[in-house]
Amino acid sequence: MNVKANALAVTTVCLLLAVCAGPSAQMALGATVISATASPSLGITEFAVPVSGGLPYGIAVDPSGNVWFTLLNSGRIGSFNPTTQKFEILEAPFSGVSADLLAVSPNGTIWFTDSQNSRIIGFDPASNTFASFRASASRTYPDSIAVSSNGTVWFAEIVANDIGELNPDTGLILKFPIPTSGSSPSSIAVSDDGTVWFSEAASGKIGHLNPATGNITEYSPESGLSFPIGVALDKEGRVWFSEHFGNSIDVFDPADGSFTKYQVPTQFGSPHGLAIDSSGDVWFAEHVGNKLGVLWAGNDSISEYPIPTAFSLTQIIAIDHSGRVWFAEESGDRIGYYGVVTTPGSSPGFTASSLELLLFEVVPPIVVVALTVNWILKRRAHSRGATKTTSPTLARAIGRT
Repeated sequence: MNVKANALAVTTVCLLLAVCAGPSAQMALGATVISATASPSLGITEFAVPVSGGLPYGIAVDPSGNVWFTLLNSGRIGSFNPTTQKFEILEAPFSGVSADLLAVSPNGTIWFTDSQNSRIIGFDPASNTFASFRASASRTYPDSIAVSSNGTVWFAEIVANDIGELNPDTGLILKFPIPTSGSSPSSIAVSDDGTVWFSEAASGKIGHLNPATGNITEYSPESGLSFPIGVALDKEGRVWFSEHFGNSIDVFDPADGSFTKYQVPTQFGSPHGLAIDSSGDVWFAEHVGNKLGVLWAGNDSISEYPIPTAFSLTQIIAIDHSGRVWFAEESGDRIGYYGVVTTPGSSPGFTASSLELLLFEVVPPIVVVALTVNWILKRRAHSRGATKTTSPTLARAIGRT
């Protein structure tokens, strides 16, 4: 069973009363929901994904501006063209695919992790073909994924407790074991110099891998970190990350080894995925708070924008070239963005009753417990095994351009 789907089931039980009282999650293809949250020209626009119960999760934007996302429940990936507002759903031709997180290569190739089958899968939109690369014969649970400027694919394996490197041209996969056992690497980012940064949710650390030497260095303040998850890198080389249970956005400066924390205003907001825009503003998704947040670079203040769909369980975000902040709603069956509203519309008219307002106060800590269960399920006994593997199931090597 998909671990995230399992945890979602736990969360669903916790939210049952509130969800039943809330608005329907079903919308017609192409319909939008708009909530003006900043000014008459800025707001959140949502689009219904044409797969009921698909669980939109990972999200990324390609060089042409198309938005790509994974569907956890169906094991498929989808694309959305913001100009035409049309969706396309694609299914990889491999058995039992469980699409998790995804990233886009500079040449437009879409890469995603098949966590349940320990595979890295690539899709080339130009030729409409897929390629599968086996990370391991055993279940190592590859989760977060990132692509460097030269096309190298990096991924974090939760159960194997390592960082993987895939060369798409040769199919060669290298593994770099993380020094701290059971660290649960949860997010990964590649810097301009090709080095890799990642978060260790269970051990409360930030890790740095130098591919040239294979050395991994771990960092943590004396007080520790409370379930760090999302990771993003700014132009100054600083490492931004979210403390999911600490309810804060933090930054680590490798130049002087300092950590700085910014508390999220919403109690139990549980920040998750991060993305940094061209102005240096740090955007984040509040997994439990059901909001998008931004830490403004100019004054270090935080603004929050509620997501119209109640209990959407939004976790991952991405920013396109125009500055729109895209997000996927795992329980809302929608994707959306914060930015300039281009199509008139209306919200579903959700009005909170006294019971629902009570649930908004009581449910979040229960959800945090459910999320903890999710990660406990992921942390299984493991062995590091060999540090070098070559994919035995190479279907087609996608070359770089």
